[in-house]
Amino acid sequence: FPVTISTPEYITIQIMDFVTRLRAALSIKPQGYSFTAREVFKSSLGKALVLDQHINRPGHVSDDLKSTLDRYFSSNPNVSKNIATWRESHATHERLIIDDYGRNRNMTDAVGRYEKLSHKL
Repeated sequence: FPVTISTPEYITIQIMDFVTRLRAALSIKPQGYSFTAREVFKSSLGKALVLDQHINRPGHVSDDLKSTLDRYFSSNPNVSKNIATWRESHATHERLIIDDYGRNRNMTDAVGRYEKLSHKL
């Protein structure tokens, strides 16, 4: 059995599955918003957080991202909801969104998982 999972063919299948899952996770659009997770999260950490939740609680990604964005825009009423206009300030906005989303995802040990990922990425 261990020999099978280390074959180039199996590794290729794992990579293809990973890419498929990542694309699916990043294509999620929070209800009420016109953009996808991919458009919000440009950083490796943001993408990793979405993927992490999508693997563990896929049905919660859209709702949790929506809740985070609702809180963010409510606390920052001067920030455009058209994220294409953020341009050079995108990283600043994303960092704040990541901190909220990472800690408030509806999943087991969201804070611990967020902290581990943020230290690695």
